[in-house]
Amino acid sequence: MNTYFKIVLFFFIQLYIRLNKAKVTENTICKYGYLIQMSNHYECKCNEGYVLVNEDTCGKKVVCDKVENLFRACDEYAYCFDLGYKNNEKQIKCMCRTEYTLTDGVCVPNVCRDKVCGKGKCIVDPANSLTYTCSCNIGTIINQNKLCDTQGNTPCSLKCAENEMCILEGNYYTCKEDPSSNGGGNNVEQPNTSYTIINGATLIHVLIVCTMFIKLLI
Repeated sequence: MNTYFKIVLFFFIQLYIRLNKAKVTENTICKYGYLIQMSNHYECKCNEGYVLVNEDTCGKKVVCDKVENLFRACDEYAYCFDLGYKNNEKQIKCMCRTEYTLTDGVCVPNVCRDKVCGKGKCIVDPANSLTYTCSCNIGTIINQNKLCDTQGNTPCSLKCAENEMCILEGNYYTCKEDPSSNGGGNNVEQPNTSYTIINGATLIHVLIVCTMFIKLLI
């Protein structure tokens, strides 16, 4: 497999992930993870040994130390990428997805570079992927300036199982097993019915990838 083909394959993998990106809601089933709620935002957190590859999907975390791990998840929104050879040794590096930037050792959305949120964090705006919004810690709400600096109460709206209860864990709500429960409950995963409409940014990404692929064939 030549280098150009690997590059094209890498972009197509990212394109597939973008096209299958689902908005996370209180009904989302997080694959290999669990759902949490912040003041104005839901997100998936991964089980131990897994990292986010998409908003609602976690993948097994690998180390970029062998060819077999190329294009596999090595960190949150990051993959093992082939950089070719240096001093007769293949260089494989963990790199952020194209729409993410490495900041302080973490892959953050490009739209969140240099953005300050206060008591919360910057995320891609679910209503418009070309801009950002702030996701506030529980106990804080967003103000008109997109900052998390106003005190406010947010009730838990997570749909916990019958044997679970919603608790505040640090800065967010999550579902934990209720010590007073006798067990039971419905632990069967339900189909994820959240869908994302292809937006303008994704269409541009499609055109770029297709153009690169056509040039390689000429």
